[in-house]
Amino acid sequence: MNEFLQVLSFSIFPILTSIIYATVIPPMGAMLYLKNEIMLSIALPSFGSAVVAFCILIGVPENTIFQYVLVILFIFVMLNLLSIVYEKAGSLKKRELLLAAVFVSGNAFTYLFMAISPHVNANIAHLLSGEVLAIHSSNCLMMFLASGLLLALAYPHRGIIYAFCLDEEGFMISVRHYKWWIVAYRFILACWMTSSILLIGPLLTTTLLILPPLFSEKANGMDRFFARNILIGVSSVTLGFITALVIDFPPTYVISIMFLIVGGGILFSSR
Repeated sequence: MNEFLQVLSFSIFPILTSIIYATVIPPMGAMLYLKNEIMLSIALPSFGSAVVAFCILIGVPENTIFQYVLVILFIFVMLNLLSIVYEKAGSLKKRELLLAAVFVSGNAFTYLFMAISPHVNANIAHLLSGEVLAIHSSNCLMMFLASGLLLALAYPHRGIIYAFCLDEEGFMISVRHYKWWIVAYRFILACWMTSSILLIGPLLTTTLLILPPLFSEKANGMDRFFARNILIGVSSVTLGFITALVIDFPPTYVISIMFLIVGGGILFSSR
């Protein structure tokens, strides 16, 4: 018991940071799900990992503002390029194939850069393997303040957010300066994808984006749908992290499995 408490004391900031992400990333995944862009949940973390590996390859200092800015810029540009290609692709199937190609390319380039440089391999392997125990108090505080500000701004405008997710064409007609809303949405998504990939890794980021909406789709009403996403995210991360510490396994893998257990339990109980 004493050993567990000692490990828990060293893990408190990684646990808290992961819980903070579980309050923000699942609602973003819910938005992608409602906009029929859920494949972005797979493509963006993969692409972001490739960008992180590329930045390390060309000598960008790790865990610096410059690294964060570069990755955010790459992801933001990719989101805007994809929106242009979406219009030309037309059908949803072609858009999904495009995002699948981004996912495959991201993985391929990530491992290519790791093979080219042992330095890249040494500095990104822990992210790909689900190691999140290197998060410090400064990271936790930064994400706490950022997530609190984001949720405080989003909640009063949730009606506009719902309209944007469900009927983007109607949103463009009814909302003034709609282009700025779209730019803000893509920029916020790029910022959170970047910080999430760098702090908790691409696998847990993808899990937080995809599984909560999957298990929340039967919720009645938009408020309950988004609330259930957060509930599943927070409970799965908390239970999964504690379980991982008890059995001495990498947290990301256990958390991902815990999502299936918690989500499956919610679906079963709602029948």
